[in-house]
Amino acid sequence: MTTITLDSALDCWWHRQGLASANSKNPADIIKNAGWMNTAGSSAPYLAIAARAAASTRGRDALENEIYEKNTLVEVPSARGCTMLVAREDAALAIAAGMDFHADRKSKLFKTTDITDRELDALCDKITKTLARGPLDIAAIKAAIGAGAARPFGEAGRKLGESSTLTFALKELQFRGLAARVGASRRLDTDQFVYTLAPWKARELEPYNSESYKSDADALEKALAARFFAWAAPATAAEFANWAGIGIRRAAEIAEKLRLEARSIDGLKGVYYCDAAAIEYLQKKRSADRGRVALLPFRDNYVYFRRPLAPLIPPDAGRSAFEGWSGDKRPLETIESLHFHAIVVDGRLAGAFEYDGARRAVVHGLFVKPDAALRDAVDSAIAGVEAFIREKIEDLWFYSMDNTKNRAQRIAAILQLKY
Repeated sequence: MTTITLDSALDCWWHRQGLASANSKNPADIIKNAGWMNTAGSSAPYLAIAARAAASTRGRDALENEIYEKNTLVEVPSARGCTMLVAREDAALAIAAGMDFHADRKSKLFKTTDITDRELDALCDKITKTLARGPLDIAAIKAAIGAGAARPFGEAGRKLGESSTLTFALKELQFRGLAARVGASRRLDTDQFVYTLAPWKARELEPYNSESYKSDADALEKALAARFFAWAAPATAAEFANWAGIGIRRAAEIAEKLRLEARSIDGLKGVYYCDAAAIEYLQKKRSADRGRVALLPFRDNYVYFRRPLAPLIPPDAGRSAFEGWSGDKRPLETIESLHFHAIVVDGRLAGAFEYDGARRAVVHGLFVKPDAALRDAVDSAIAGVEAFIREKIEDLWFYSMDNTKNRAQRIAAILQLKY
């Protein structure tokens, strides 16, 4: 098996994520090239797009125009039940990626409550006819379908995160590709939503509804793997499995069936699979630019695709203690994923930052001691992002249920960093 250097892998990841040039003028193209983006009421996509976009398209307007006016980008429930922003032509595939997750929750709900297929179908039909009048929030939908059409699940449903037949029917309609949930204010970073009929036509869901996924048991996973490795290669089967919500053994089988080439990375364990484009890029001799700094939001694909974080940790920072996903302090090299916004320098995770909404300022800390040049580069990047947040998006939230208490805890953790 051919071995590549970690520096080559870092450079390839940086390039494939669109961070090398950061001059794309179209948010839809960025998402096609860098991958579906987690949303869930988060401000993160605005900053993720800005990190990859030309200066003229770094504000809210360009992204929101693609979502709410052109419908070239859509929010849909997807892999592992996560809400993602995807290219419209990928909507069917993205929804299909979350079907097993939804089916599992649906099965548990049917076992623990008295809802039936007949009741659910009838409720979905009423909601669909109601949404034909236009976008409505959940209270308006409840009033329109009439008393008795929906009912609470009670304690059994609440234990599964479902309060009523209405809330579950709205999720069911999204997975059927018939309805969509959008921000009431036509923004991504909100906890107020309305529901509409899906913006796509029935023919656009043909891949999702066709027999191809039924006749070829590998078709769905192959399609997902083709997308993932185009965005993330070199990548391991475990990284693909985590993103797609499938088993690691199954992920490795799919990588082999796609005939992806296997590589090892110097100093890292495991097999890293590469698509043809990654192989071509890695074979070219180039000297990477140095001093590249990017401030990336929580769950940005550059960091999010890497599980664990070890490949991104600077050599002299691996044993530095920082908070893991569960809030416990542990060495950076052992953290599976980062629950903070990231400062990335030359492809490596150099620090973390947070936006202090009260002070309207970015708070940051580094994992490694910077020299004067690095300090200047980071300070410049911080100033740029701080201005972007203030002027373009007003605040920076992890997800719709984020709050000032949680943010204060993250700020406290960052202030404990030595640098």
